[in-house]
Amino acid sequence: MKILLTGANGLLGHHILKTAHNISPNVEIIATARQQPYSGYKPFEYLDINDEVKLNYFLDVYNPDVLVNTAAISKVDYCQQNKAQCYRTNYEAVKNMADACYRKGIHLVHLSSDFIFDGKKALYHEEDQPSPVNYYGECKKMAEAYLLNSPVTTAIVRTILVYGHPPSPQKGNILTWVLDSAQHNEDIKVVNDQFRCPTLVYDLAEGVMKIAMQKKDGIWHIAGNELTSVFDFACRIATKAGYNTNFISPISSLELSAPTQRPPKTCLDLNKSITELDYHPKNIADGLRTLQDEYND
Repeated sequence: MKILLTGANGLLGHHILKTAHNISPNVEIIATARQQPYSGYKPFEYLDINDEVKLNYFLDVYNPDVLVNTAAISKVDYCQQNKAQCYRTNYEAVKNMADACYRKGIHLVHLSSDFIFDGKKALYHEEDQPSPVNYYGECKKMAEAYLLNSPVTTAIVRTILVYGHPPSPQKGNILTWVLDSAQHNEDIKVVNDQFRCPTLVYDLAEGVMKIAMQKKDGIWHIAGNELTSVFDFACRIATKAGYNTNFISPISSLELSAPTQRPPKTCLDLNKSITELDYHPKNIADGLRTLQDEYND
């Protein structure tokens, strides 16, 4: 099988490349990103997913069986303040991908987000109706709706708060933010009234590859299985790395006065993925242990 991967320099894209052979030894991946690859992976092509002409060109040149789209603008505050750019990358580019994949008979796997929901339910199922509270979530919702109503064969993968070691300092996540702050003796404030099921990037990469290799369609929830506050998760990251947590202060969302609203609680029902994909995510303790072992190797 041949897969064209977008966003290869991102956290998920990098780990798909890093672990793809172990997950699926009979797959060939063509990596694409906007900038020089951090991993030195080959074959590699420069691709901005907003460049419709170039995207179509690479689909013609490589003729992949599957296009896995991990590229996105995922910084929520940035999206709220730069709506035109968010719309273009998180919706319009996905629409163009779907149209191109349909014309060429390519299966599309697209990464979505828990932020399509408002966070008012205890547990979200695949069939629950999206109700985003910010513009990032709105564009993700629009992309999902287009894919579900398009004739293209597609899988939508929703996930939550992905963490892991990034390919570069510029591609940070909550793990690197907490550890970098500890190393530089910088105090940080972390919300204690927002709750998530953090997702180890290795688990997500494995789930995405299973969906791609089996050409699954429909909506899939690939996320962590342990609900925790963002504050408690930050403290667990610091503790596991051997730091005192006194540099981390709890703060409410109201006190933080963030420019963009977030859903208060997001947890995704994983039963479909567990049953049909044999997906079994690590709990937080095992996930952090895995990352510590990787760092020490």
